Amino acid sequence: MEELSLMDVKPHRIRDWENRSDGRVTILVPRYKNNRIGRWLAARIKPSTYRVHLDEFGSRVWSLIDGKTPGGHIAHRLREKFGERVEPVETRLTVFLQKLLKNKFISFGPGHEKVEGSARRKREIKINGP
Repeated sequence: MEELSLMDVKPHRIRDWENRSDGRVTILVPRYKNNRIGRWLAARIKPSTYRVHLDEFGSRVWSLIDGKTPGGHIAHRLREKFGERVEPVETRLTVFLQKLLKNKFISFGPGHEKVEGSARRKREIKINGP
């Protein structure tokens, strides 16, 4: 298992999203795989995406994920905006990034994407927190 430091990772978004009127984010996730059958189903069955609504903390993290900003800076920006309400920020951010990665909402760029090995084996990435 590859281990990465929260301070060093530079996540980037790999899903579409919408900004809601309340300032929060909704991630749009395709219901079907991008293959022939999936595209056929998506054209006939609506909606073709499901929506994941983020809270104010998750929305702020999502807005800071750009593929250039390291996790340590994201943690710092969360602490600036939310203060004590977000503590322990490093632990919470680590757990949230792990969930986003597991659900394939984000990636850590070339060399750090979750890639298929054999049919049963996938490369795993663990993010080390504080």
